Amino acid sequence: MNEPLRTATTNGHSLNVSGGSKEFMFTVGGNYRNFPGVMKGSDRNTYGGNVDVIYRKGRFNFSNRFNLNGTTADESPYGSFSLYSRANPYYKKYNEDGSIPKNLESSSDNGYGKYIVYNPLFDAQLNNINNTKSNQFQNQLNIEYRPTNEWRFSSSVNGSRSSSSNKTFLPPERTQFDE
Repeated sequence: MNEPLRTATTNGHSLNVSGGSKEFMFTVGGNYRNFPGVMKGSDRNTYGGNVDVIYRKGRFNFSNRFNLNGTTADESPYGSFSLYSRANPYYKKYNEDGSIPKNLESSSDNGYGKYIVYNPLFDAQLNNINNTKSNQFQNQLNIEYRPTNEWRFSSSVNGSRSSSSNKTFLPPERTQFDE
């Protein structure tokens, strides 16, 4: 069980700066977090940023809020933890020369079918790729006009855009493609 696992420590950072005057105020901020997974090679990274601006002049108020958020994620080349938990600990995971065998145990077809126990470490040494990236942008503009203390006219415009992509490559040598 020790091959696919690691001790993982999460860390995060953020910074916000605010300022302005009676008429103009702003806030700018950003953040980043790293979430390494307990399976070796897996991680999640998130980031974000925001810009908030408020401008007040006479009976007009203008405000704009812009946000950006994103995530990148890599899945472990070792696959899922359940593959390792199902492999009995008495199987030899390595050959005498240190190489990794494809099968932990196999039997020939004796009329009852062929029996094969695959070595999950074999798939981990191949050139596996499984990562995801996503981004989200949001912008909100508000305009307000107060001709008198009793009347108020306001308008908002919102916009957002999201994108996501996934790249997966599984080499044909993987055990899942064996019959």
